Amino acid sequence: MSRRRNVLVASSLFVLGALGLILILIATHEPSHTRFIAMFLPPTLTSTPTQTPTATPTPTETQTPTATPTPTATPTRTPSPTPTPQFGPITFSTGGPGGETRQVSGSFPANTKEVYACWEYQNLISRTPYRARWYLDGSLWSGDELLAWDTARYGRSGMACPTHIRDYDADGLPAGNYRLELFVDQRQVQMATFAILAPTPVPTPPTATPRPTIRDLGRQATGALVQIWVPNDRLFGKAKGGSGSIVDGEQGLILTNWHVVTNWRDELLNDGGYVQIYRTLDPDQPPVLSYWARVLPAYSAPDLDLALLQITHRASDQARTTGPFGLPQIPMGNSGSVRTGDPVLLLGYPDYAQGRLSWTEGVVATHDDEWIRSDAETSHGHSGGMMLNREGKLIGVLTLYETTSVGGGLAVARAIDLARPLIEAASSAQWSPAPTPSTPVTNERMMVLNVDRLNLRNGPGLENSKVGEIARGTMVDVLRDPVWDGERFWYEVQVPGTGQRGWASGVYLAPMHVATSPILFTTDRDGSDDIYRLLPDGSGLARVTNDPGSEGYPSWSPDGGSIVFSSDRSGNGDLYVMSAAGGQWTRLTHHPADDIHPVWSPDGSRIAFVSDRDGDWEIYVVNADGTGLRQVTYNGAWDSFPSWSPDSTRLVYTSRRTGNYDLFLVDLTTGVDEQLTVSPYSDAHPSWSPGGDEIAYTMVIAEGGQLLREIGVLNIYDPAHPRRVTESEPGQAFNGYPDWSPDGRWIVFTSERDGNDEIYLVAARGGWASNLSSAPASSDRGPAWSR
Repeated sequence: MSRRRNVLVASSLFVLGALGLILILIATHEPSHTRFIAMFLPPTLTSTPTQTPTATPTPTETQTPTATPTPTATPTRTPSPTPTPQFGPITFSTGGPGGETRQVSGSFPANTKEVYACWEYQNLISRTPYRARWYLDGSLWSGDELLAWDTARYGRSGMACPTHIRDYDADGLPAGNYRLELFVDQRQVQMATFAILAPTPVPTPPTATPRPTIRDLGRQATGALVQIWVPNDRLFGKAKGGSGSIVDGEQGLILTNWHVVTNWRDELLNDGGYVQIYRTLDPDQPPVLSYWARVLPAYSAPDLDLALLQITHRASDQARTTGPFGLPQIPMGNSGSVRTGDPVLLLGYPDYAQGRLSWTEGVVATHDDEWIRSDAETSHGHSGGMMLNREGKLIGVLTLYETTSVGGGLAVARAIDLARPLIEAASSAQWSPAPTPSTPVTNERMMVLNVDRLNLRNGPGLENSKVGEIARGTMVDVLRDPVWDGERFWYEVQVPGTGQRGWASGVYLAPMHVATSPILFTTDRDGSDDIYRLLPDGSGLARVTNDPGSEGYPSWSPDGGSIVFSSDRSGNGDLYVMSAAGGQWTRLTHHPADDIHPVWSPDGSRIAFVSDRDGDWEIYVVNADGTGLRQVTYNGAWDSFPSWSPDSTRLVYTSRRTGNYDLFLVDLTTGVDEQLTVSPYSDAHPSWSPGGDEIAYTMVIAEGGQLLREIGVLNIYDPAHPRRVTESEPGQAFNGYPDWSPDGRWIVFTSERDGNDEIYLVAARGGWASNLSSAPASSDRGPAWSR
């Protein structure tokens, strides 16, 4: 990811694209054919910081230039080299971080409950990624979560003890040999060892085991306590916070209140019911964003104000995950055994704690089969948190605060016995340790995609021997249900008619409904821009339009029977509809302005497009029969490349209203328009995933002193942390115009990596990209995958 060329070294085609957009704005009377071709070229994605857009100059009549003008170079800033982080030897302490007295040693006595790791460091910048892996007798014992260096707390250089291990059981940390390995950005920088000595047997008379203090119980419980943040109202409202308890650590099940994840109308606060999960790694520090989870309505009880969530993604890289997680879980108590006057401990993240853990002690004031009331203090943000008994077991879910008639108030918790059936039902559902495959199972047929030759092995897993190869485009029969190895699915397959048989990685196998779903794209291989069709394995190339004018940027109807596209056959850009099999065109728009970039809504009722009919480029929506035209965006900047949400209620699109290209969202029901990305560079060409939680787009990133145009994917509920999909080599140019496969596992896009525009295919998780169009003498761009 560190090798890229500077954005100023662009291909001549990309420069012509930028000049084409400029000609659109300043030359409304130029010959229509030249003007329309320019509309299909990509915007110039630059590194220019946010600036005020300039007014569009008065159009003047021009002639088609006979020579390409030399582009004006845009100055770039070469970042200063970042000093290499330096780390001194690791020492271990039982006294804690900061200025406290430390006992530094290579071995510690039995019953030691906490050991801190300390080291000197230099040149650490904010949020430097690092891992601290603790091993006990050679096996991973704790840690391995990706952390970010906190310069606000530790500074860039100095001495600190930023990580530690602990066990508050009576016996403390287990006896044995410990090893700490410190990694910075996947590079091991230090390693050190110490030992916890075994206890010396001392004959003593039997004594009663002392009861753990309330402090011990609270600290033990915090490992299962989480803070919940819910992106509210599809990004257009304030995020909502609450607390929760991990009740099944293997399957990642979390118990909270229904009102934490819904609004006053009892609706989930976002389309997928997604929430952010912050884990409590240290009771004295703020929680750390660790996972995304999703509400499980089937295992929730809105009438009891109880909700169960299940972890779905790692927050560090947005990767889907299904465990087993091995997380600490809170032990369940019996709310039916609660008695008035029993001591209780309340744990949660109330607003008054400003993002930190808070616990308060009290006693049971009243109780019944549904509610437990305590005199302990509670507040907003405590909702979904823990009420623990004297044994540290969960007896209630903090739900509300009840004011008494004589002043003061009571913390009210829903009795845990009411939640127990929900938890037991979800836990006994036997969630698969692997994601449910969207690919076929026994007796179905699949096809090899995105790899020249796929290895066959004699068993599931990379460690098994290779028994043969099958080429891209080969159809195979699936002989049994897939096997999950922790990273990928494996299928036992057979090539029809050959007897060739073996196990193949599901990374490169596509179900036939995906492998046979055609892809439309624009090409000039026959002299003018026309629309062609091919299959995801690169076969089946066919011409769809054949007209002396220019046609481009096609979009499929949801049923795959029709396409909509732009053409200048009438003298200016208009939208046309035709059968996907070919035949007569039907003109959809009739306006002297230019209408371009159409995209059909998933419900089939409407088409969004771009037009300059009000003097600049704006987003419009029209019914599929050409009626009901409606303008969606209103500003003096350049708005283009719309993409529909799967529920056909919103559009994501590119806008230059901030001075550079960013992604924006508009809700077609409310008209609310919000900015989605805020990169100092350019974001463009969005494409909404079929699942609705991700958007693929063209991202410009700075790396190694170069600006690179790559395909990125962002989670709509966490747009500030996109992941990168493509990995271009130095000197390779533009990657853009992504579109998703019907099952969301693949992305098709345009790239100049072979010297000219071609259509490529890449797995949505990233990896190797294959060239589908393979036409060195033409420009192939703007792919659209049928659904």
